[in-house]
Amino acid sequence: MSSRFVLANAAICTAYGLPSAALVGKTDFDLHPYDRADAFSVREQEILKSGSPMLNMEETFPDSEGISRWYSTTKVPLRSANGPIVGLIGVARDITARKRLEAFSVQQNAILEMIANNAALPDVLGKLVELIESQLDKVIGSILIYDSETGRLQHGAAPSLPEEYCRLVDGTAIGPKVGSCGTAAYRGMPVSVTDIQSDPLWHDYRELAERFSLRSCSSTPILSHDGSLLGTFAMYSSKVRSPSVEETHLINVASRVAGIAINRHRAEERLVRMAHYDALTGLPNRVLFRERLRGALAQRSVRQSRVALTFIDLDGFKRVNDQLGHQVGDLLLNAVAVRLQDISAGKQTVARLGGDEFAIVQNLSASEDATTCRDLATTIVGALSAPFDIQSHRVLTGASVGITIAQDDEDDIEALLRQADLALYQAKADKSGAVRFYDPGMSRRIAQRRSLEDDLRHALASNQFQLHYQPIIDLASKDVIGFEALLRWDHPARGMVAPQDFISIAEEIGLIVPIGAWVLQQACHQAMLWPDPMKIAVNLSPAQFRDSGLFETVIRALASSQLPPQRLELEITESVMLLDSATNLRTLHQLRALGVQISLDDFGTGFSSLSYLRTFPLTKIKIDRSFIRDLGKNPGCLAIVRAILRLACDLGMRTTAEGIETDSQLETLRFEGCSEGQGYLFGRPVPADQTTLFLAGQRSDAPALQAAAEIAAGQTGLPIDKIDRQRADNQRSCLEIGHEV
Repeated sequence: MSSRFVLANAAICTAYGLPSAALVGKTDFDLHPYDRADAFSVREQEILKSGSPMLNMEETFPDSEGISRWYSTTKVPLRSANGPIVGLIGVARDITARKRLEAFSVQQNAILEMIANNAALPDVLGKLVELIESQLDKVIGSILIYDSETGRLQHGAAPSLPEEYCRLVDGTAIGPKVGSCGTAAYRGMPVSVTDIQSDPLWHDYRELAERFSLRSCSSTPILSHDGSLLGTFAMYSSKVRSPSVEETHLINVASRVAGIAINRHRAEERLVRMAHYDALTGLPNRVLFRERLRGALAQRSVRQSRVALTFIDLDGFKRVNDQLGHQVGDLLLNAVAVRLQDISAGKQTVARLGGDEFAIVQNLSASEDATTCRDLATTIVGALSAPFDIQSHRVLTGASVGITIAQDDEDDIEALLRQADLALYQAKADKSGAVRFYDPGMSRRIAQRRSLEDDLRHALASNQFQLHYQPIIDLASKDVIGFEALLRWDHPARGMVAPQDFISIAEEIGLIVPIGAWVLQQACHQAMLWPDPMKIAVNLSPAQFRDSGLFETVIRALASSQLPPQRLELEITESVMLLDSATNLRTLHQLRALGVQISLDDFGTGFSSLSYLRTFPLTKIKIDRSFIRDLGKNPGCLAIVRAILRLACDLGMRTTAEGIETDSQLETLRFEGCSEGQGYLFGRPVPADQTTLFLAGQRSDAPALQAAAEIAAGQTGLPIDKIDRQRADNQRSCLEIGHEV
């Protein structure tokens, strides 16, 4: 049997690309390659011999355009009226769409499984493009990913496009006339370009498309669940054509899958970033910092380098948070991070460890040593000391730095972190802006410091504090008019601890507020034992002003002691004015309204802004001892003292000179019109029980004061009576304008 077609309908003729009935008389060998035709022939001969039909056999072969298609074929024997087999009847159904859908579903599930298993995004997108290309004929796919930082479309996947073309379109802009993809991303809806060479959307990119034989391009935006742009899915063709309904459906499905993959990838990136980067500053956090440090230590032998670890802590950051709020504090930390990154210039790992503490891992080459680390630290201190302009606030801070350099065989990260921390602790204990390298002796010193802190925490409850009192003298009348209360710590094992050794620690650990309240109570009660109107002067720490209960603390001390407010003088420093001036000004006005005197201590040694003298309710200025010490040696000191005295006189304020130790200093100050004085010339600080004896004996000091006047007269060349007359003139000039002398 020759197996020639004797009857064929129009559908099968069309599939073979032949006119109707053109199949009649032809064999499979006329229509297919020999191997395939031979396989058909063998199968048909078996049916003819056996008489058994072939049902729904699925097979694939190309159509007239060379496009592979799937068919479901059924062939049954054809019998004559008396029963013998005389031929075959074949029926074929085109099942290409179904087979592609089945294959698509299987591969789509495989891609979704890749997404679930955190496969690399380029691999997932590449598989997705290949899947779509397998479903469509002679179409090339491409995925671009939207980069929110640059606002452009970056290469995602295009396995069938030339690499050079992918490189050239990487970073495609988004706009109303930027090819198919840039325009689709701009519009947020699909864009189909049938002919690239004639479509205005491709005007600026026609030559590029022609160079790579690309003639049509349809692009669909890839959107997140909230409608935000994730990228674009494009299908190119070398022919002028529009996408079919089937193609459009597949691209929409693929775009949704691509969106899932990109969203999942970005979620993973966010989780990784949250785990390794500081959410506020974007710097590596403590976890990543330790990994970088471990890596640097491991690479020392390869790089022939050493590793330095630098800890940085801001000075006064708590003050910024307390006075200006946490929002300004956060912005300050961001600004600090930017300055540190600028300094490192990408050469070192800069991290935020938490709070206001930062760290740097520095690789030292063979030619670099501790000097290199110190230079970096000095640059950091200088940069962070410069003012920060944040939300109309001019914020001043600083930094302390601790450094340790790992030994060649040092691999203990915990030990290195402790060393850098100890060095930083020492730097902060020394002074603002200090830079300290770790040395083994630090552990001992830090342990002593911490032991002192622990003892200080128990000192108040154990009644270890005492108040000593130094007399304040009216320089005109030569009388004791009050005392300044000075804190002392009688430690059971250490003995008497100097104030400079524990006051700053008490401020740092937050104990100065309860200690200050105790000082106020004790001083006010002691003052009530002295004759009226003897006054008591008490120093206030800036930390006490940060405590909202300062005014109530003063009220309680006055009420419990029954001391008239006019006999209490509170001494503040200029740093109080540099804090939250509005709040502090309100507190000071409340205290003045009670009658409490306000004295500005150490005037002339800080910022000394004259606006403070005008706006703050001060009653006295205290001249710092540094000016008094060189009064007879340095003409500049005398000029400064004169200026302060005249300024205070014009403002109606009294003045106190601190640190008077010689008769010459005393008489010069009397001559210049200073109101009051303190110093060893009059008496050292004494315990409370000795103040009564001092008051009883101070009246016998008139001859000494007279002798001082004679010495001053000898230095100035003026007779004593002339000195007295000039001093009286100085005082009278103040009285004439209504000021108290």
